[in-house]
This record gives sequence, structure tokens and C-alpha cells, in this order.
Amino acid sequence: MRTEEFYERFKSGELGDMDDYVDWAGEYELLKHVEEEEREIARMLEQCIQ
Repeated sequence: MRTEEFYERFKSGELGDMDDYVDWAGEYELLKHVEEEEREIARMLEQCIQ
């Protein structure tokens, strides 16, 4: 199953709270946070270049 599908199912409670699932969900949330930080840095750099 793809991570996006897993995460939605996990958040809805469909999959339970096995340690591996909790770890997977945490890593996905961290990835999303890092991706948002990357977008913010790219926006800031773009402003510096202009």
C-alpha cells in the first residue's frame, strides 16, 4: 500500500496502533514537515534573487 493511503487509513483508526504503524505515520508526518520547510526556503531564496 502506498504511504498516502496508509496514512489516511491509519489516521481514521482503521489500522490500529501497532508500533510499526506509529513509526511509519511519524516518519510520513516528518517528511511532510520537511517538504513544507523546503518550499518555504525556496520561496525565501526566490525573493532574495529578485
